[in-house]
Amino acid sequence: MKTLILGIEGMRCNNCKKNVENAVNSIPGVSGTVSLEEKNCRIETEGDVDIQTVKSEIESLGFDVISVKEG
Repeated sequence: MKTLILGIEGMRCNNCKKNVENAVNSIPGVSGTVSLEEKNCRIETEGDVDIQTVKSEIESLGFDVISVKEG
C-alpha cells in the first residue's frame, strides 16, 4: 500500500470535503480522507494507481491540487 498527501486549494467547508472524499473514493483501489484544517487529502492506493487520475477527479470539482508528496 502506498500513501500520498495531496495539497488542495479551494476547499472551504464540509460540503467541499465530502465532495472531494466521494470523488477520490470512487476511484478503484483508492481510499482518501480530507483535512480542511491542513488543506490536504491523504490517500492510500492499492497497486498501481495513476496519480493523474486522482488529480483530475479533484480538479474536475473546481479545486486545485498544488502538491503531491509521499506520506
